[in-house]
Amino acid sequence: MNEIKIGNQIWTSQNSQIKQFRNGDLIPQVSDYKLWQETKEPAWCFYDNDPLNENNLGILYNGYAIFDSRNLAPEGFRIPSIQDFEEMIKFLGSIDSGHMLKTKSKGFWKNMKGVNKGTDEFGFNAYPTGLRTTTWGEAPFVNKNEYTRFWTLTRKENEIISCVQLGYGDNRIYTSGSIHSNTRITDGCSLRFIKE
Repeated sequence: MNEIKIGNQIWTSQNSQIKQFRNGDLIPQVSDYKLWQETKEPAWCFYDNDPLNENNLGILYNGYAIFDSRNLAPEGFRIPSIQDFEEMIKFLGSIDSGHMLKTKSKGFWKNMKGVNKGTDEFGFNAYPTGLRTTTWGEAPFVNKNEYTRFWTLTRKENEIISCVQLGYGDNRIYTSGSIHSNTRITDGCSLRFIKE
C-alpha cells in the first residue's frame, strides 16, 4: 500500500480497492440498483459497475462496510475520522486547498473558470470518482469527473455519516454541510486510510 506524508500524518495515496475485511471475510460486490438500495449489509461496487474504473478510481463502498466491526482497513492503518481530515486541512493552510490534493492527471477533473487545476503537491492523487446514490431516483451513479467523496468514521446521525468532498466547482475541501458532505449510509463513496 503506497503511503504519502502530509504534515505529521501518513495517508494512503490511492483509493481503496480492498474487497475483504481484515479477518479474510469477503465484502459482497453488489451491482444491482434495487439490491444496493435495500441492503443493510456491507457492499462495494465499481463506478457504473465497470471494472475498468477500478484502476484510477478505486471502488465505492456503502457505509455498512465502513462501520463493520471486522474492519476493512489493512494492518497498521485505520479509517479516518473527520478530525483527521481537519488536521490535514490545518496543515494545508485553509479549506481552499483542495487543488493541492487533486490529481494532476489530465482528462479527469472537469474544468471551471477561476478554479485551480490539481497540483497534487503531496501525492494524495484524488480522482473525481463520483458516487453511488440511493436518493436520486434511477440515476445511481453520479458526478464522475466532478466530485469525489471520502468516508469517515464520524456519524452525524444514525444513518448520516460525515464525509469529505472535493469538487470541480471550487477549491474547497468540504467537511460539513448537508449537500456537500453529509452522506447516507446506503450511498457509495471512496475510501482512504490513515496510518495508526
